[in-house]
Amino acid sequence: MAYGLYLYKQIINQGDRVVRLEIYQKDYVGASIEINSLQSATLVMDNQGEDLTAPIIKSSLNFTLVNTNQFNYEVFFTPDATKFKVVYKLDGVTEWTGYLTPDSYMESLVFRDTISLVARDNLGMLDEMKFNYLPYWSVASPQSILTNALSKIGFDMTIEWASLKTDSDNTNIKDVNIITRQYNNDKSWFEFISILLSSLALQMRYVGGNKYKIVDINKFKPLLS
Repeated sequence: MAYGLYLYKQIINQGDRVVRLEIYQKDYVGASIEINSLQSATLVMDNQGEDLTAPIIKSSLNFTLVNTNQFNYEVFFTPDATKFKVVYKLDGVTEWTGYLTPDSYMESLVFRDTISLVARDNLGMLDEMKFNYLPYWSVASPQSILTNALSKIGFDMTIEWASLKTDSDNTNIKDVNIITRQYNNDKSWFEFISILLSSLALQMRYVGGNKYKIVDINKFKPLLS
């Protein structure tokens, strides 16, 4: 699907880094609008109290605009989970990409109020999709299964397989064959990917630079000791 640059704002932060927020709208073909005032933007790891050894921890970008009546901000209040793509850049390099969450719009009803919004990486959408890797008797690699899953949600970040694990035939763990038929009936895509990563002692983490890494779980043990 095609996206056009709808809104943008570029500022210099206190560390003298160039921060740029870009909001793209699906099928938008008009002129880009510079946002009058960006109050804040924060990248968040959405663990929300989860165990640090969880197979997947999602990421999000929280940002706040000052309401200057520049345009109708309620346009962001949409049920379409992929209508607005958000790109966060540092010093001209894309740091993170996601989509505005449909229910994240929050407006403070005071003079010069603020509009608070949340963009997410959309990994949570996989929990709403039933796992159905076809054909039913499929045999596939972890890498191809994950690629298939992420293609369903418009995931626009890079996946790097950093694990060096191999099986008994010295095949890298990302390329081993997995029989998928046993999960085709009662799991969501998110559940299946989580089970798959856990069974291989792997974790999926946002690491900056518009990238998620697949790493061995023991890479995080020093942080837990």
